[in-house]
Amino acid sequence: MLPRQAQHVCRLLDLIRSIAAFRQRVSEEKAREKGDRIMTTECVSVLLVEDNRGDALLLQERLLDAGPGRFVLTWVDRLEKALDRLKADVFGAVLLDLTLPDSQGLASLERLHAAAERIPIVIVTGVEDEALALQAIRQGAQDYMVKGALTGRIIARVIQYAIDRKRAEERCARRSGRKWKPWRWRTPRSPPGMPWTPCRRACC
Repeated sequence: MLPRQAQHVCRLLDLIRSIAAFRQRVSEEKAREKGDRIMTTECVSVLLVEDNRGDALLLQERLLDAGPGRFVLTWVDRLEKALDRLKADVFGAVLLDLTLPDSQGLASLERLHAAAERIPIVIVTGVEDEALALQAIRQGAQDYMVKGALTGRIIARVIQYAIDRKRAEERCARRSGRKWKPWRWRTPRSPPGMPWTPCRRACC
């Protein structure tokens, strides 16, 4: 058995470690709460380009579940209408379906991205297609979501992350004098609709 003095030292060290761990947990919790408050207080104007009325109403309901006042949703059912709204109004993000009556597939993304290069675009589709998702990311989309797997919390976080990444890209572009094209990945076990994660390669 250790001498009494050594036992007191060990107990004191254990107590110090416990206090440090507790302070760390409190600090992390405060940081999370602060982040939630920042996300909650910033009202984001979102343009939804979706021809299916039922899907549009469902997405609107999900966004309301994420918190009242966090998002203002504008819905259009044609790409041409979306392009007109982008000329007239200011939006923080765009949710784009790739199967529209007047435009199909990645051609819709290409036209929308050319018209609003500084606005983050998130693809919303009913089909989970990894190859299509990667191609969309390469062509300028910030993220890719599958409708059937979405909750209000997931949609809200995807939109917020898309906005944050777009701002980071612009900062990097200003610093480097060139356009930053990040790659994103998710693990095979990630459920459909989960946000894509930016890789660690960047220009800054």
